[in-house]
Amino acid sequence: MSESAAHPSTGARPGALRPDVEHHDKPPVLLSYRQLDDRAMALRKAWAIYLAMAVLPPLFMIFSIFYLIFTPLNWYDRQIIPLENTAGWYSFLLGMIWISVTVPLSFYMRRHYWSAYYHGELVEPGNYLKGNLSIWIPLVIAGILGFVAFALTRYVANLFTSVTAFVIFLTMFPNGHAMTRPIGDHDDPGVYELPR
Repeated sequence: MSESAAHPSTGARPGALRPDVEHHDKPPVLLSYRQLDDRAMALRKAWAIYLAMAVLPPLFMIFSIFYLIFTPLNWYDRQIIPLENTAGWYSFLLGMIWISVTVPLSFYMRRHYWSAYYHGELVEPGNYLKGNLSIWIPLVIAGILGFVAFALTRYVANLFTSVTAFVIFLTMFPNGHAMTRPIGDHDDPGVYELPR
């Protein structure tokens, strides 16, 4: 029995373990210890900033709850039809407009900082932090303003602004892949990964 019959071809390119997934057109990127250390420090900073920013909206939620409890107004004694609360309605609209405008713009800004990532290269640690901050800051602002608007106008729909911003924020946690491994080809689902 010939050796080729004993080990049938898998259709993989030379050097690839799986067929049509791993493309080895370019040599792999090897990082020095100094580069790895810089990237590890940037990832630690990103996590520290992420966790510090994640605390801010819940902190403002607690402040808004205590503001509503200790406010001297007898707002609970009078009946207000929600549509009559124009300040609350406008603050809700402004909050949702803020999210719908700033989130796409922040992804566009991150693409600018992470342009190397989209060309199959590695992102520098400084640009990694800037790209993440461009997304996190508008979301945290929306989360805080939603709770402040709820406390000032007592319009419950403003909570939806905060919850929407906070859920998007929680999904944007840093993992450092943009700094450590380049993306694969856009048509390779086994290699390509959305940036974080």
